[in-house]
Amino acid sequence: MAAPKAELLNIDCEEFMSGLPDGCFDMTIADPPYGIGKDWKRRRRARALYDESGYDGARPSRHCIDEIVRVSKRWIVWGWNYFTDILPPTNYLIVWDKMANANQVVRYSKCEIAGTNVRIPCNLVSIPWDGYRMGGGDGQEENPSPPEAGCAIQVASGLLCAW
Repeated sequence: MAAPKAELLNIDCEEFMSGLPDGCFDMTIADPPYGIGKDWKRRRRARALYDESGYDGARPSRHCIDEIVRVSKRWIVWGWNYFTDILPPTNYLIVWDKMANANQVVRYSKCEIAGTNVRIPCNLVSIPWDGYRMGGGDGQEENPSPPEAGCAIQVASGLLCAW
């Protein structure tokens, strides 16, 4: 059996989605910017990485979230707690426990929450992630591990296999 064709597009997603029919995607997994840029700038290591880029400075519009929901038969949106005012109400949540309780210096969230329209009970998934300290070092060197979004997709993918 041939692998499904994948096409990568470097375009404005909101504009692209507006031309698509309802429910044309079986599943959308999104981890949009949370709009907490100023919060990140207070963190020593993140300041050097993101000050110039404007990373996470604005969250998506209600229209963008509406488009994700419209074009997707099923959707998972990470950062649910930042979008409760623009995502449809849901009781179906995924909580990613980063298993970082040994880290006594709270510089970022020890869990991530995703909202979904997939009718499952609230699901807790534990996959270790402790920012720069994942490499087992003293936290002073950068770690080549994938960014959190990549881990969040891994968490969602693991859940999809269980469904």
